[in-house]
Amino acid sequence: MKYFEILGITDRQNSSCLRTKKYTAADSLKYNDLNARSVIKIDDKYIPMYARLLIRKS
Repeated sequence: MKYFEILGITDRQNSSCLRTKKYTAADSLKYNDLNARSVIKIDDKYIPMYARLLIRKS
């Protein structure tokens, strides 16, 4: 039987404490959107993503 461990979820409140950066106006004019969810960086542009559930296979 396979098991998975739920590590957290990306969220605005950062209740899972998994945020690696707090974005500011220096990063993007829409920095509040960046702080609300997961972010990827393509070239020099930050793009907000949908909330993600973070899991690990046990």
